[in-house]
Amino acid sequence: MEIQKPSVWLSENVEGVKWGTPSAVDGLRAKTPSYFVELVDVDTGTLVSPLTGEMTETRHIRTLAIGFFKDDFVTRPPLAMLRENVSYAGSFIRSLDHPEEAAEYRLMPKEDRKDVIFDFKMSRTGLAYVGKIDGADSTRGEGTFPNEIVSPPLGRSPWATGLGSVWIEDEVNGEAVFRRERNVEIARRLRARGFDSPEGRHLLRDRGEMGGSLVGNMLPQILPDVAGCQMLLLATEVQEDGLTSYEKWERRRHQVEPEARSNQKPSRRQRKQKVASLVSELNAHHPTPVPDPTSWGRSPAGGASMAAGTVWGKRTHLHVKRVSKEAKITKVREKPQMKKQVSFRVQEASATPEAGEKAKMKF
Repeated sequence: MEIQKPSVWLSENVEGVKWGTPSAVDGLRAKTPSYFVELVDVDTGTLVSPLTGEMTETRHIRTLAIGFFKDDFVTRPPLAMLRENVSYAGSFIRSLDHPEEAAEYRLMPKEDRKDVIFDFKMSRTGLAYVGKIDGADSTRGEGTFPNEIVSPPLGRSPWATGLGSVWIEDEVNGEAVFRRERNVEIARRLRARGFDSPEGRHLLRDRGEMGGSLVGNMLPQILPDVAGCQMLLLATEVQEDGLTSYEKWERRRHQVEPEARSNQKPSRRQRKQKVASLVSELNAHHPTPVPDPTSWGRSPAGGASMAAGTVWGKRTHLHVKRVSKEAKITKVREKPQMKKQVSFRVQEASATPEAGEKAKMKF
C-alpha cells in the first residue's frame, strides 16, 4: 500500500489478528504509516444489504481493517454503515428446503442417533444447540462428520466450513431426523448470487467436493455489499477542504505518472530515470536491495556487454552469467549473417566509342 498509495483499502480477517503482542494489526499499522487504519468487528447477521435489503441468518464474525490515506482524508472517517447494526434473525428455517423438495438428504446414521445426548442450550450469540453425539471428539467433529446439533426454528445458523454444516433437526418422509444442510441451502442463507442457473446448481451438488469448498469459504454476500457501499460513499463525500478523496487521489495520480497520460513516447533517459527511481523506492521497503539499474548488463571492468553484436557480417550471440555477483561473458555460438545486399545499375553504352568510354557503373 505504501508504494501504490491507494486512497482506501480494505482487508478482511478473522478475529485473531487482534490477539498477541505485537498483534498482526500492530504490524500492519507499522508498515502503513501513511494511513489511518480503522478496525471494525462485524457480525454479518446484524447487517442489512443496502443493495437488496436482505439479511443473513448466519452467525459470522469478521474483523475488517480499513486504511484511509492521510493526505486524502482530513480526519478519520466514520464507518456508520458497518457500525450501525440491527437485531439478528432468530431462525434460519426459511432458508431450508420445503418438505421433500430435494431428491436426497444426508442423514445421521442410526448407530449415531442412539448416542445423541440431548442438552438444549441457547448461546448468547443466538444459536440453539439441541445436543451432540456422545463419546465423539470434543472438537467440532472428526473429518467431515460433525458432532453438534442445532435447531433451525429456534435459533440462527452457525458458520459452515469447508467440511460442511453441523447437524440440524428436520423431518424427511414424515420421520424426525438429524441431517446435514445441502450446499444449495447454505448458499441460500448466505444470500449468494449467481447459482440459480443449471450450471451453478451443478457446482453446488452435494455429491461433489467443489460445492462444499465453495460455500465453506464464502462470505455472506451482505458483508461485501455493506463494505463496498461504505467505501464508495467515503471516497465520494465532499470534505472540509471542498474536495473528495477520489479527486485528491486523481490529482496525486496525475502528478506521479505524467508519462502514462502523455501521448509522447518517453525517451531512453526518462525510462532509465523512472526505473532507477522505482528501484530506490523498492529498496526502501524491501529487505534485499535490488541491483543498481545503471550497472545492469556491464562487466566488472565497466565495459558494456551486449546481448548481440555484429562484427564484419557475423552475428555473435553473447550470454551473461552471474557468478559471485560479477558478470561473466561467455561466447555461445557464432551464427553467420548474410552481408547486406548492394543494389547497382549499369548504364547502357552508347553506340559511339566516345560515349562508351564515358559509360559508368554505379553502385
